[in-house]
Amino acid sequence: MPFTAVGNFTFAGSITANNTITLKIGCTGGPPACTVATASYTHTVATADTLTSIIQDFVNKINTTDTNVTAQFNSTANTIVVTAKFPGAPGGNVTISATQSTNATILANSSGTTLNIYLENPAQVAPGTLVQIVGNNLCDSVGAADFSQTYLPTSMNNCTLYVDGIRAPLLYVSPTQVNAQVPLEFFRPHQHQSLCEDCARERQRLRFDADRHHDRAAEPGTFCFRGHGSPPRHCVSRVVRGLRHH
Repeated sequence: MPFTAVGNFTFAGSITANNTITLKIGCTGGPPACTVATASYTHTVATADTLTSIIQDFVNKINTTDTNVTAQFNSTANTIVVTAKFPGAPGGNVTISATQSTNATILANSSGTTLNIYLENPAQVAPGTLVQIVGNNLCDSVGAADFSQTYLPTSMNNCTLYVDGIRAPLLYVSPTQVNAQVPLEFFRPHQHQSLCEDCARERQRLRFDADRHHDRAAEPGTFCFRGHGSPPRHCVSRVVRGLRHH
């Protein structure tokens, strides 16, 4: 199972016209995972700006041209969650940084100098993490998200993944695999009860155990697929790695 590195940019402060913020996203290594060593994205603050408009501008710029990551706006925490486009170890080579103009009243910070993949230890599932679910009879047909759209769909070909009752954004669905994003509404690690439902067929229940202790950094997860009202069809042990966001 491939793991995907994630990181974030956080924003805070007040609006002052002509302040500038620059986010840099790059990579080390070489093709095919690393083709653009450094890309810079700058926003010059206008009087009418808000934190939301500034963050959304960065998200649009990153998703339009960046070769290393995709970006998603977490409006609850004024955060941009960035996810490596290449799964596995290459994602850990993606570099990120944030700077602002001298004496700026608005601040941006990156979660680290590189995206985090936790290759050394299993880690909990974090908000914004891309996860892959494998099994049998998950959905009736194959479908893929249209990345030219503003948002990922939460239902695809009549197939929906619920995480604690919240619909998860979907990237890909098929009878044997579902790729999705953990909803950004989750902040504290806990045990999630999830439901993968195909509207044209009976429900299958998916459960994964994430870290229950807020002060621990990592925990493996075990996926169990159950038929409706029947014993488990099969259980698949999977270590899901991601970066915890506070």
